[in-house]
Amino acid sequence: MFAILVFLVVKGTDTFIDIDSGGFISLAKELLNQGSFSSFYHTPGYPLFLLIGQLFTDSLVIPIFFQIIVSSLCVFLVFVITKKLFNNDNTALVAACLAAIEPLSILYASKLLTETLFTLFVLLIVYCFIHYVTHQSYKYLILTALAIAGSAYVRPISFYFSYYWGIAFLLLYLFKSIPLKKAVGHWFILMIITQGLIGIWQIRNHVLYDYNGFASVSEYNQYFYNAASLMARLNNQSYYQVQKDLINTERQKFLTEHPDVQYPNHEGTFYKGLSRKTIQLIIQNPITYGIIHLKGIIRLLFDPGGIFYLRMLKLYPVKGGLLGKLIDSNIVKVAFDLMINQPLVFWSNIILGIILIGFYSAMVFSYCSREFWKNSQAMCLILLSLYYIILSGGPLGYHRFRTPLMPIFCIIAAYGIEMVYQKFQNRSYKD
Repeated sequence: MFAILVFLVVKGTDTFIDIDSGGFISLAKELLNQGSFSSFYHTPGYPLFLLIGQLFTDSLVIPIFFQIIVSSLCVFLVFVITKKLFNNDNTALVAACLAAIEPLSILYASKLLTETLFTLFVLLIVYCFIHYVTHQSYKYLILTALAIAGSAYVRPISFYFSYYWGIAFLLLYLFKSIPLKKAVGHWFILMIITQGLIGIWQIRNHVLYDYNGFASVSEYNQYFYNAASLMARLNNQSYYQVQKDLINTERQKFLTEHPDVQYPNHEGTFYKGLSRKTIQLIIQNPITYGIIHLKGIIRLLFDPGGIFYLRMLKLYPVKGGLLGKLIDSNIVKVAFDLMINQPLVFWSNIILGIILIGFYSAMVFSYCSREFWKNSQAMCLILLSLYYIILSGGPLGYHRFRTPLMPIFCIIAAYGIEMVYQKFQNRSYKD
């Protein structure tokens, strides 16, 4: 419905495209017209999804339609997962309703970006894993591994997830849900399958581009966002200015220093160099970068996302510079400036912020329940959320990267809402 409203208001489909959309659309067209994928910057997951729409027409309406279907499937999975976790139809229904009206899920279903498809894979990880916990079968263990690998092919942030998920197996052992020997063995099986599937793409990148990583967008973001923000802080400069200077000079500097490296191999070597520079800079300034990263996590959790709604309706420019202001300054100063100079931005974020606080308040009720903490599968929801929250911090941390976690938050919030409702109902019976 929101996509239709936007289409009618702005009278066009270009509003469905974001800064990052162009690369994905070009790769989908390349897959369709040439049967090739000439990139190691992006992974092929989302372009393959867009390819489905390209088979019908060049119009953006078809992929948006498919994304809305995927978003609806996510709501259904929220219902099924919640019912499986808490064995309560009312809680499952509340969770599904929350997921259906959650602002970020509605927004990004109407954007040609990876968020909606990635959310589906995150929920598939949860769905398959909680069934694995119940049945402890190889079938659901393998399906969990496939879902993790699939999520990585959509967004490379899941690259390390199978290693991290060893904590979940340890948790299951501590809750006496699974013997230690089986927990360790099944974790290794999960890692082998997941990293084996991911490794196929790494081998391809090494052969074609002399690049040993999974997707060079990771190195790009590390250097031109994380390292750039750290350099700006150390030199007391504007974040956007430092980033612009690095983008304009780094590649030419590399080609000057490595005249013997030929195209396309120079691309892989170039990105490997960026990764080394970023790691060295962060190691030399761990506290300063730690503060930057923590601020990104806070933005990710509490940025309401009002600006992107305004962008969809063409009431805010694509590059408004707000992220740079938040990185260079403090949030109170930025908020006061918005209230005075951009009231529409300020009040749209206030409204969505109130909704977000409602979600978090309901989650707090869940966390106050002893029964919630006794549920090992519910603990796995928190573990999964922590992985993506921690890795999504830094200068890139904002509401967009909270989107895949909002259905998880809806599940937790629904438990809190149902718990409070039951308490009030029991009290009314006593009265």
